[in-house]
Amino acid sequence: MPTSSISQPGFVVVNTARVARYAEFWYCLERLLVPAGTTKDVIYGINNARQLNIAIRKMPAEAQWLFILDDDHVFSADILIRLLRHQVDIACAMYLQRGEPFDPLIYSGRDAGFKRLGWGPIHEHGRGLIPVEGTGNGGMLLSRKVLAAVGDPWFEVGQTQSDIGGKDLWFSHKAKLKGFTTYVDTETRMGHITHCAVWPEVDAEGNWTVQLRTPDDLPEQEDDWAVMNCEQDRKAGETAMLAETYGAMFDEHASLDHLSSMSNGKAREDA
Repeated sequence: MPTSSISQPGFVVVNTARVARYAEFWYCLERLLVPAGTTKDVIYGINNARQLNIAIRKMPAEAQWLFILDDDHVFSADILIRLLRHQVDIACAMYLQRGEPFDPLIYSGRDAGFKRLGWGPIHEHGRGLIPVEGTGNGGMLLSRKVLAAVGDPWFEVGQTQSDIGGKDLWFSHKAKLKGFTTYVDTETRMGHITHCAVWPEVDAEGNWTVQLRTPDDLPEQEDDWAVMNCEQDRKAGETAMLAETYGAMFDEHASLDHLSSMSNGKAREDA
């Protein structure tokens, strides 16, 4: 990017679904610092690659760069300005995968199968701007020059290990073939929002530890008998609570079976 790109207008595109997921993201977006004249667009839909391509086709003529945001991130107000200052054609903020082992989203290239590399590249290159083969497109800044070189369609699915993902990795691959390098800025970081629970656990040495678990990391389910009995106990408890709370509303001949049918959502039949 030319030196003047910090002050040149651009185009901010937000990837989201039909229903907003995280209020924290929209708060960050509202506070985002952008050069004068910059425009924003919110794209909706499941096929993010298709939606991104549509958005890029509508990119204003005066926009000199594209900044992509996903709606499951949080970030500082100056994230875009920090990336613009690097004056490179592809720069992305650093963030981690949403589930364990919470590795950085840094990947090998096509020849190595687009594999996640963990913390290795960061330990190797140190702090600051580091070259990578691929990364996620959330928090990715692209110059108009690289967009023109890669060409339409910029983002494609089904080219890597997944039919619904990999559009960001494939873009970096195509850009590399055109002579461009993808960079991750380890000094410009984003939070990757996820749902997790804090669990008390005992490690192999018998020491108490704390674990963060996402819904995908829940422990194995107990046997069906135990689960079934827990469910029966829950229903019995609900029936007893109804009997205690609402017993006065029924005549003295009201049966527990009748109350139980209420706990299952059935309407009470008039006698």
